[in-house]
Amino acid sequence: MDVYIKTKDETFHFPVNPFSISVNGGKKYDTFDILYKGEKDFPSNAKRIRELTLATMFPAEYEPYCQYRDIPTPQEAMNKIIAWSESDAIVRLIITDYGFNELVLIADYTEDETGESQGDKYVTLNFRVVAGDGTTNLITIEKPQTQSPAPKLKDNRPKQQQEKVYVVKPGDSLYKIAKQVYGNGAKYNMIYEANRNVIGNNPNLIYPGQKFIIPG
Repeated sequence: MDVYIKTKDETFHFPVNPFSISVNGGKKYDTFDILYKGEKDFPSNAKRIRELTLATMFPAEYEPYCQYRDIPTPQEAMNKIIAWSESDAIVRLIITDYGFNELVLIADYTEDETGESQGDKYVTLNFRVVAGDGTTNLITIEKPQTQSPAPKLKDNRPKQQQEKVYVVKPGDSLYKIAKQVYGNGAKYNMIYEANRNVIGNNPNLIYPGQKFIIPG
């Protein structure tokens, strides 16, 4: 999965896969207060604007879970988001493998940086789909090529095509994380084996701010 914001002049490729994506939509209703009967909803001819919320991070340094090596600094990435949001610019949001490719407005954003994050910014973006855009004029995005592509290093690790990153929160355990991401806490050993070099020999000792690869 890749996430892009495309404008007339540039294409911004998010450096990390989103932690979560949620879409809020549905039918719009008009509510009337009917005498002696109380409130009643009637379907409206107007369409309800769909909203999409995306949670991700802008890492301070390249990590194996990043989508490409030449990532922007967290502040550079945030400056783009802020500029698009404050100018009310209409941009195209593309989320591959999710089937989302539409014109949107950046309604609002939040950013968070903790002492354990070491310069990483955790960002939540709220988008409002521009009415009437649908999925017309779809755009095909190709992976950006750097001027001097880094040589491909042989990776002897097992292939993990759908790896995601999880940032440890206070109160977390490997069992809790496994239950959250897999729906089965008994799979905690999969996370431990994939992150043994980060966790160490004791799977019960994990700390807030640690970043774990979640095998697909």
